Amino acid sequence: MTMIHQVAYDATGKIRFSSSCAALMDIAHISPELKVLQIDAPLDPNAHYVSGDVVVERPTLPRFDKLKLVSGQVATLTGLPNPSSVTVNGVTHQVTDGEVVLPWAGIGRFNIQIQAWPYMDYSVVIECA
Repeated sequence: MTMIHQVAYDATGKIRFSSSCAALMDIAHISPELKVLQIDAPLDPNAHYVSGDVVVERPTLPRFDKLKLVSGQVATLTGLPNPSSVTVNGVTHQVTDGEVVLPWAGIGRFNIQIQAWPYMDYSVVIECA
């Protein structure tokens, strides 16, 4: 039996689920907001999205220039998409200028999570010594 691989995705292109089965899904009566697209092979729905009826890999976000800071240094991340959601030690900020600058803050750490759809989420710890 030939398997049909497919993804169901929302208006933003986010893949809500993928499946492999003997027939194409008809989910209009279950989730009318989702569309179904037939694909060539199974995939990781967390690493892909749909753009213009084509499944593509989610791009990665830029990275910080430093992961360890000493007195007087800053960690900089530039080139973020606008807007981006940046959470630092549990406090979320909306970044609209594409840049995050974290100054040395004494001994401790910054726990950072960044989200900007359709980019892959980015989590990092920056140590301050």
